[in-house]
Formats: sequence, C-alpha cells, structure tokens
Amino acid sequence: MSLSCEKKHQKLKRLLYVNTYISSELDFKKLLKIAMETVKDVMEAEASSLLVYDKENDELVFKVVLGEKSNIVEEKYRLKMGQGIAGWVAKTG
Repeated sequence: MSLSCEKKHQKLKRLLYVNTYISSELDFKKLLKIAMETVKDVMEAEASSLLVYDKENDELVFKVVLGEKSNIVEEKYRLKMGQGIAGWVAKTG
C-alpha cells in the first residue's frame, strides 16, 4: 500500500472508531471531545473548536477547544451572533 493510501486508511479507521464510540458513550461532553480530537487529527490541524448556540442569550459558546489556548477559551468565551467568522457563519447560515 502506498504512503498516501496508508494515510487515508488510517484516517478512515479513526473515523470508524468515533462512529463506534458514539453508540457506546453516555457522557456527551466526553463524546464531543473525542469527536473533535479525531476531526483535528484527520484534518491534521493544530487546533480545533466546537461552538454551541445558546438560544437564551443568542450567543455561541466554545464547548470543546483543542490546542494551545484550550484551557483559556473553553466555556469562558462567547461570541455574539455575527461576531467573527464563526458568528457570521452562524448568523447567515
């Protein structure tokens, strides 16, 4: 198997692992973190984050943050709808 095929194969195995984990994990926060770690690895990114919409306050909340600033950002910072790239995407769809 070529290096490129091997790399794709490893990425696919990671995604299948997440799929299996989804059906067995009851801790939603832990499940989100595992899914984001897998996405980060598959995309070969240095960092990743998952923002969740807080309907009551009309804001986005950083629920999972992976990377250098994770301990600073997670669940402490919020974005108003329309603020930054993520807020703009959420507002405009």
